[in-house]
Amino acid sequence: MKYYYIENGAQVGPFEVSELYNKGIRPETLVWCDTMENWTPAWQVAELRSVIDSSIVRREPPKYNPDGGAETPLTADEMKKKARDEKKTKRSGCGLRSLISLLILVIIACVMIFTCPDKQAHQTAIKQEFNAAMSEKMGPGKGIIESVIQMGSKYVMGMAAESALNELLTVDNYFICSVGRMQYEGREHVTSIGVFNHIFTVNKDDIIRALDRAEQAARDIKNDETSDGDIIGTVIDALRQLF
Repeated sequence: MKYYYIENGAQVGPFEVSELYNKGIRPETLVWCDTMENWTPAWQVAELRSVIDSSIVRREPPKYNPDGGAETPLTADEMKKKARDEKKTKRSGCGLRSLISLLILVIIACVMIFTCPDKQAHQTAIKQEFNAAMSEKMGPGKGIIESVIQMGSKYVMGMAAESALNELLTVDNYFICSVGRMQYEGREHVTSIGVFNHIFTVNKDDIIRALDRAEQAARDIKNDETSDGDIIGTVIDALRQLF
């Protein structure tokens, strides 16, 4: 079946359906064939729907307008412009999200740099765990004399721990974090990690077990209880067992 259509106000045709694919037929283009009484929009002719589809970049259902029924379908040029605008908007949104993500990363990095713990912070954190371990290990004194002796022992052990840390502990600052290490017997051991002004290190339970093993080893060597003069050696042995 051959069709005529209106182009720029003039009648053109007739053409076979296969010839209309390259004619730019739009949904609103008026067409006529010998079976029709009047000129009819192409979108109302079932045989021409494939022709209309080939001339439109992307078709969308018409938007419903409560006041005026269905809106007129977009033309091919309008659809192309709409697709370009959507692509541009999407690209702008991706760029903004990338910028925000980068800004957040920069802020986090700056916070990590300014809150990176130093060597003193590492020493303090480890020493606090030592003090907590000693308090739990010794328990409460049963009398005034025993309490005084325990206080003296805790003080001596605390000084011994501080002396051992001063001697063995080194801290490397990597700007966003810091790492505490102890080197002995030709090997380097990680003792603590600092980030966001917080130190991650051993807990008091591990220290108590290490002290027990160190004290037992000293007793086995001397076949007697460890004396106060061996406290520093016991602490250092405990540190070695921990790390």
